[in-house]
Amino acid sequence: MANKSTNQRTAKWLKDRRLIKRDFTQLKIQLTSLIASERRWAARDLSFHSKASPALIHALTNESNDDVIDAILASLQQLRNKHPSVTTLELTSAPKWVSQLHHIARITLYKGLAASDKHLHIITYTPDEKELGNGIDPMTIVQQCPGLISFHIDTSEPISEEDTFSNSLNCKLDIQILVSSEPPQINEYFNRLNIPVHTYILDRQFLAFPEGKFIPTQAYRLFTDEINFSIINGDWKKYAQQSAAMFAVQANAPFQETTIEWLTALSHENKPNTRIIKALLATFKAGNFDLVDSSQSAIALASSSFQPLSAALNSLFYDYSSETPNEMVNLSGHIVPIAQLRRLLGLNNSD
Repeated sequence: MANKSTNQRTAKWLKDRRLIKRDFTQLKIQLTSLIASERRWAARDLSFHSKASPALIHALTNESNDDVIDAILASLQQLRNKHPSVTTLELTSAPKWVSQLHHIARITLYKGLAASDKHLHIITYTPDEKELGNGIDPMTIVQQCPGLISFHIDTSEPISEEDTFSNSLNCKLDIQILVSSEPPQINEYFNRLNIPVHTYILDRQFLAFPEGKFIPTQAYRLFTDEINFSIINGDWKKYAQQSAAMFAVQANAPFQETTIEWLTALSHENKPNTRIIKALLATFKAGNFDLVDSSQSAIALASSSFQPLSAALNSLFYDYSSETPNEMVNLSGHIVPIAQLRRLLGLNNSD
């Protein structure tokens, strides 16, 4: 009887918690919860927010719980039906293929954007079988996209040549388009074609990426130490002077030279991106450009530091099955049957 009462109270608590209203930001945070039921609720409630697709897609790539995955997929389908064009999301780094564009092309594009104080947008477009079946050519759509700069095509799953030739609808394409146009133009173009897309802001500073052969040299060591000190103190005027002086050094090191060119270009920003600048400075040590997102790293580290509840309970088990029919565990001085503990927590014996 006591167990039934406890379960009823637990169910009521969960129901009351489920009814608590949360805004978009709170739901995004809840989507990273260590509790699967919390993530499932967040995924379902995010279906009412038109700008939720990017957050749901990101969560889907890291999710392992089947119930949460089902909730995310259901919400994404609802959003796709209700909102052909998704609200713009700001990226925290550039896709790898953007960084692989030629240095001269990237820095020329950057300078033009900086002069007009504009940023870029990346459009993700996945042609479906219905579009292909109606004779719509994805390449024509991409090439006629307003403000087109470059694009990248990948497949969402491995496709054999036989599959491709036998049925062209088997071509599962993921297309990313880099454009200089603004969201109203993008939305107008794809809405007219009745094609759903996702649009992302790409800060022009993310075009910064070293290029060329890395040749170890000590010529810039003093400058990098000084520039690091200026960044720590937020002295951007001094940073601009130091990067300009650094640019004048000739050391026959192509990789470092493109890095310095970016450091100098970024010094003219009203709000230089310190994460990018620190990543550029770090390349002088070994030639590795690693644009680490510290906030994402912290979340990943925190998540990996916790055991799932079912695994934690399993680690408490004592193998007394051959001697004692009812396994017991000592929690804070209280002897509790494990079977009862699992029932109270809503876990099955198979978890």
